[in-house]
Amino acid sequence: MKRLSLFFIAVLTASVLEAATEDVWSTATSLGPNDYYVILKIPVIADEEKIWKTLTDYNHLANFIPYIQQSDVINRKNNWVRLHQAGRIHYWFHTANLEAVFKVIESPGKGISFTCISGNFETLKGSWHIETITPEKSQLICRFEVIPKPSFPSWAVLHVATHQVAEMVEALKHEIERQ
Repeated sequence: MKRLSLFFIAVLTASVLEAATEDVWSTATSLGPNDYYVILKIPVIADEEKIWKTLTDYNHLANFIPYIQQSDVINRKNNWVRLHQAGRIHYWFHTANLEAVFKVIESPGKGISFTCISGNFETLKGSWHIETITPEKSQLICRFEVIPKPSFPSWAVLHVATHQVAEMVEALKHEIERQ
């Protein structure tokens, strides 16, 4: 019984965790204490233009992405966007309210980069990319590094990164394909 318990604990606190929800492939890797690198990939039946339109409709993301309660453009200048987002995540018996202001740089045809400039994160930076598979099918890829503030247990960060964030990406896919 003791060996089984130790195995269970080791699985919960693994430094690399992979998961898949419906169509989302995700992996989270620990880069150090409370520092994680996450990759999510999902196929989308849509062209790049349709994906881009939904992905950059920042003021409406909270309408269809779970855990995001607010998403508002603070200001926009050319390809630079300052974005405020707030939400709530749940893990086991805990709830965390998250809030962040992002500097977003849009590069049509290349992707979107984002960096948290204030909020509940020491670091939250990454990118979105769209890979065209066929004229009607693409793959949406999100990569980011996150260091939460305050520190969360590693199992909680890994779970949120590979499950709840994957649910968010899945909801984005469904909205893109619905349009």
